[in-house]
Amino acid sequence: CIRDSIEGDQFAVVAQRGPDAGRISVSVDGEVVGLAELYAPTSLGEEIVFVADLDGGRHSVTVEPTGTSDPSSTGTAIDITGFVTLVTAAPEPPGES
Repeated sequence: CIRDSIEGDQFAVVAQRGPDAGRISVSVDGEVVGLAELYAPTSLGEEIVFVADLDGGRHSVTVEPTGTSDPSSTGTAIDITGFVTLVTAAPEPPGES
């Protein structure tokens, strides 16, 4: 299980995908917001595997293996390499650049 505190309007989970990979569950502030399938027929490099919008402010994010996988997978491995957070800048008032 991986836990982190993030601040932003959107975040993404970056992971390795491959033939022995399983699925992950992603939670924000204690609520599951989605699942991601990490199985791929061949080994792939790092990819964004999950994206979620957030309300502004600080949030607790948890990523954990589900212990399940695509029927074609040879295992349930997970290799999370990081999180990416985005903060949307406020637009400039008209006429100011």
